[in-house]
Amino acid sequence: MRGLITLNLSGNALTSFYGYDYELSPVSASLLATVDISHNRLTIVNYIEATRLPSLRVLRLGSNQLTSMPASTGRSPLLTDLDLSSNRFTTFSGSGWG
Repeated sequence: MRGLITLNLSGNALTSFYGYDYELSPVSASLLATVDISHNRLTIVNYIEATRLPSLRVLRLGSNQLTSMPASTGRSPLLTDLDLSSNRFTTFSGSGWG
């Protein structure tokens, strides 16, 4: 999967997303521009951050059961489309985003 630029795992029954082994596939990780893991049952998302996904432009996490997000998620300099709709956020800190 050396040329992977889009990862679509939407509409499954995923409850967590820890990414994949970035050390084994650093080329793939550096090229990923779109990650769609919407419409699942996610309660936690880790390893979606600028240092691991420097080309990330689109991140779709809508329609899950997320209550928080790591602030590092918003630090991707190329991120232009972020969907966090229809989740269970109770607080949102703007620090670290943008």
